[in-house]
Amino acid sequence: MGQRDRLYASENVLIGPVGFYASVPAAQAHVDHFLRRTWWRKHSPVRFVTLQYPAKGMSGATRVDEKHWQIDFGYTSLNDLSVAHELTHVLVGVTRATTPAAHERDHNARFAGAELAVVKHFIGAWVSERLREQFDANEVKWTPFE
Repeated sequence: MGQRDRLYASENVLIGPVGFYASVPAAQAHVDHFLRRTWWRKHSPVRFVTLQYPAKGMSGATRVDEKHWQIDFGYTSLNDLSVAHELTHVLVGVTRATTPAAHERDHNARFAGAELAVVKHFIGAWVSERLREQFDANEVKWTPFE
């Protein structure tokens, strides 16, 4: 099992306790609020993220331009942790991978550390700590972000 699969397995443990959005507008409002926060503005030039649901395929983040990205979500992916995962792709500037090797590379230790930071600021410290525990248990490599 590669880094990406271990990272996904770690996230999947927490999706139930984290919860799903009631609607796309509710998720979009949460994202819009987060993008205005000082923490995000310190770390990213991106000011607009458009959520698209349901996606025509798998979930993924796509750069529209320097300040605008689009995130597509599959039918079962409109939850806090999946949104945070895709926002991490935006933060580190990694668009939707086109090959399995690129997809694996995109979920490296830097990505995992950045995801812990996004989860902390987007969902909360408790969830970030539980995710870090799952990363450690599943041997997900991560480096501190910031």
